[in-house]
Amino acid sequence: LARGDFTARGGYLAMQTLLKRRPRPTAVFACNDLMAMGAIRALQEQGLSVPHDISVIGYDNIAFAAYLNPPLTSL
Repeated sequence: LARGDFTARGGYLAMQTLLKRRPRPTAVFACNDLMAMGAIRALQEQGLSVPHDISVIGYDNIAFAAYLNPPLTSL
């Protein structure tokens, strides 16, 4: 568990916390799509591939999520 504040920055910082854990998580479910986007940015900055290295799922299915690379899976 890593807490965020429902913003992209919150997701970014939470993902940085999760990446320090061993074993590293293989999947992350974010509380909303903005946090998922921030998490994906943190992963990409570390040279990790989504979904190959870590899967990311968001929640609330905002329209912009489809324009990410890769497109965000969202509920």
